[in-house]
Amino acid sequence: MSRILVFPSSMSDALPFIEQARAFGATIVGASSMSYDPNASRCDCWVRLPRVDEAGFADRLRGVLAEHHLDRIFCPNNVAHDVIGTLIQDGAITAELIPSPFRGELARYESLAARADDALRLACGISDESRAILPSHVGAWLHYVDSVMGQSGEAKLAALVGAMASAPRGDVVEIGAYFGKSAAWLTLAATHLGVGPVLAIDPWKAAESVQHDAPAHVQRLAQGDYWDAVAQAFITNLLPIGKGHVNYLRMTATAALARYVSGSVTSPEFGTTTIRGEIALLHIDGNHDYEAVASDVALWAPKLAPGGWMVLDDYCWPHGDGPRRVGDAFLAERSEAIRQAFVVDGALFIRFGRDV
Repeated sequence: MSRILVFPSSMSDALPFIEQARAFGATIVGASSMSYDPNASRCDCWVRLPRVDEAGFADRLRGVLAEHHLDRIFCPNNVAHDVIGTLIQDGAITAELIPSPFRGELARYESLAARADDALRLACGISDESRAILPSHVGAWLHYVDSVMGQSGEAKLAALVGAMASAPRGDVVEIGAYFGKSAAWLTLAATHLGVGPVLAIDPWKAAESVQHDAPAHVQRLAQGDYWDAVAQAFITNLLPIGKGHVNYLRMTATAALARYVSGSVTSPEFGTTTIRGEIALLHIDGNHDYEAVASDVALWAPKLAPGGWMVLDDYCWPHGDGPRRVGDAFLAERSEAIRQAFVVDGALFIRFGRDV
């Protein structure tokens, strides 16, 4: 296993690396020039090193590497990273210097810009209205949702931008929110485009989440005792961007319909949100059992505004065919009302030309 020196381990940027490296089995020796290091207890052991501009730094560093049999160095400080890199280049010490976090961060933002360009190209292929959105906006949205757990791929997120850009004014309703990745994306896009408030509906309970049509191993996954934690994670992920723009109902989609038609939704975290009563975009990603999907579509699709969108997630799903069966039947029965229909990243997108 790798043995890594983290210097200075006292920096806040060092802690995520320490935790991840230890989770992968690496031995971590922390080091700092400070007499007190708040992260010392997170390391396997800790030593004190001089400042990089003090006499004897190279000798002491060489000694620590030899004493603890360390072969790699992680250095989150730009100045120290440059000094240590020079020592390695000059042959004063022998170790592998892990690339600078600063350079990695720059590369991440360069990648973000390329991802945003790709997403906008796809969105513009869905609707010309997407051309009014700047790549910097999409990049900022990607940057935010990167931190939120979820299974929405970037192609689907891009398609949602195209749909939102061409949607009428109205509510954005999501059935099945999980940690809130797609809800956060929809909130950022809807707020920017002025579409309307976002309402996330999810019981966050095992009993309603088990998909009986799916294989046993998929059913077991939903039977855990983690749903309260996931519900709290949703709130945590949406609060920084959602106050005044998003709310949620912790209940089934069937029970939530009566609350929706009442005209407002209230929660302790997000306050009261006024509901327009017509849906601009309906994202169905709840229980994938055929009966559950059919019920969600039957109850909520009639609330779509003319020109609105319905997105049936996991239309292509390896663990069951509930969404596909419902989607195919809907396409056949409502073909005259449908203006656009296509599949992106396994999700079926349907845009209506008139009342559903």
